[in-house]
Amino acid sequence: EKLRLLAERIKSHSSAAVAGSGSARDQFDLGVGFMQRRNYDQAEATFRDFLRSYPNDAKAPEARYWLGESLYQRRKYTDAADSFFTIYKEAPQSSKAPESMLKLGMSLNGMGKKEEACATIAEAGRKYARIKAQSDRELKRISC
Repeated sequence: EKLRLLAERIKSHSSAAVAGSGSARDQFDLGVGFMQRRNYDQAEATFRDFLRSYPNDAKAPEARYWLGESLYQRRKYTDAADSFFTIYKEAPQSSKAPESMLKLGMSLNGMGKKEEACATIAEAGRKYARIKAQSDRELKRISC
């Protein structure tokens, strides 16, 4: 119910008008809800607002990951790569760091930088055992 009300407020106002409305957790959950519904434009706006309002929140690295994913899904590879790299650089111990490194490589591939993409994806698989299988599949998919 709370998410529905926040979503209605976003529809009726610009996303800037609702920045900071509700708690950090409410705003984060709203962004995830937009991702689940594949509403990537609203997800991007919500996560950008979250990161502006709560830059030091424990969920900030995860919010940045979902921001990157909302961009990646719309083929905004350069912006997505920037978001994923920021996690790798600023929050290497975060729970989303492995997926962020993998998605950084995938974004580089989307940008046409195959050599860098292959190197990044391979390194992600070496560095993070839990995404090794994903890394191997992606390396094969893009013919590294």
